[in-house]
Amino acid sequence: MSKLILFFLLALLSSCLVENAVRGSDRMCKLHHTRMHKTLVRTCFGYAAYEHSDSPHAKREENLGCVRPLWPNRRMALIYHCPVCDGIKKAKGNKNDY
Repeated sequence: MSKLILFFLLALLSSCLVENAVRGSDRMCKLHHTRMHKTLVRTCFGYAAYEHSDSPHAKREENLGCVRPLWPNRRMALIYHCPVCDGIKKAKGNKNDY
């Protein structure tokens, strides 16, 4: 019985380690009108500078804000990415994001 309780506690705690950024999001890229795919990316914290881009759904990080919470420490995020935005970003030579 104690192993079962331990299993459920572990499952509950580990479910808090991934930020679900696709909840309530549209699955279509508003710029290219193509279907986006889900991707698991790392998270970062800090001030996000505004950047106008012709490939808005090609990011490889999810910024969770300025202040890092003590708990839960979300290290990964589930986001949508557009294959057309990815192709544009790769063609421009932004290799740091891939």
